[in-house]
Amino acid sequence: MLNLCCKASWLCIKYHSANLSEGALKEFVMEACTRSALLLDIIHDVNNLKINKKMIDILKNWFTANDLFEGLPAPIPVVKQWVKVTF
Repeated sequence: MLNLCCKASWLCIKYHSANLSEGALKEFVMEACTRSALLLDIIHDVNNLKINKKMIDILKNWFTANDLFEGLPAPIPVVKQWVKVTF
């Protein structure tokens, strides 16, 4: 269910970014990054084999959002979680 929530968040950012203010978009992206980091933690606990694919998907989503709207905050929660579960 969290996986679907993350997918929905990134799709909303992708398709509705023109309708959001800069501040709202940045906040929404950070919330999506935080949810995605939690998802990475859960995947790590359950099935470590899928974590690299999911990390790539999350970063692709962030880069797509960044292409639509420059100046987004870096996906720090995602990167921190990836480092935590990788090392």
